[in-house]
Amino acid sequence: MKANKTQFIQKDLLKKLVGRYKKNSIVSEIEANLNNPTFDVEVKKLSLFPLLSKDNYLVSSLKILENSIGKEGIDLPVYIYEFNNNLTVINGVKRFLIAKKNGLEKIRCTLVKASVDKVIVYILNNMISNNDNLLVQGYAFKVLIDEFKMSEENIQNLTNLPKGRITCAIKLLSLSEDVKKLLLQDKLNPKKAKLLVNFKSSEVYSLAKKIIPLSYKEAEIYLRQIKSSLKENGEINDSKFSYCIKDAEINIHVNDEKLKEKIIKYLKEISC
Repeated sequence: MKANKTQFIQKDLLKKLVGRYKKNSIVSEIEANLNNPTFDVEVKKLSLFPLLSKDNYLVSSLKILENSIGKEGIDLPVYIYEFNNNLTVINGVKRFLIAKKNGLEKIRCTLVKASVDKVIVYILNNMISNNDNLLVQGYAFKVLIDEFKMSEENIQNLTNLPKGRITCAIKLLSLSEDVKKLLLQDKLNPKKAKLLVNFKSSEVYSLAKKIIPLSYKEAEIYLRQIKSSLKENGEINDSKFSYCIKDAEINIHVNDEKLKEKIIKYLKEISC
């Protein structure tokens, strides 16, 4: 029953979303729920809405907010929304994660009553208006593509963001966890981080640390030199596959199932 409901939402969502709503009117409509009665909810019964992931928030870097909550408690209620029979947080993510980390049993909430398409527009608008980290945005975009069957062009129409920014945000998700942490700590610029996407995860962290103090242009030149050196040594890597040539051996690592099938088919053809 739960799966069928999700499938129905996914099937009809795009038609409802793109070009139908003005973001500001949706924000006003949903925030009108602030006048609704607030109530306590057990923290363990809450989860994040599917467009949001706890991995893209460093609770350890929110000391000021955490200290304030420790002294004064949580004044503002967390916005929650019932999705697929679960109570999910759609606004107040940081307050919720700190409450969970500190072992609070209950948190004050306001239940938002709206259609799922409006909730999605509301979350995206908040991400963009608050200038959330590109990892936060990229994760949301990827969920819309993978789970709600939207295209990058659909997301562009919905958010009014340049397609290049949407593509960049999604590509950053492929970086190793330690490099993502540098992004979340604002130590590494997202624009420079994008230059690292095509490097192997084993070397990308050390490269990331080297380009932190460099300007974008300097980082671009430096990484271009590194990439050129790798190619000369018979190594190359991109978002879908990587290969390394050593003597008579070619080692290939493929991240895309369709590409894998094509490579196998090609190898069979040339070996006949």
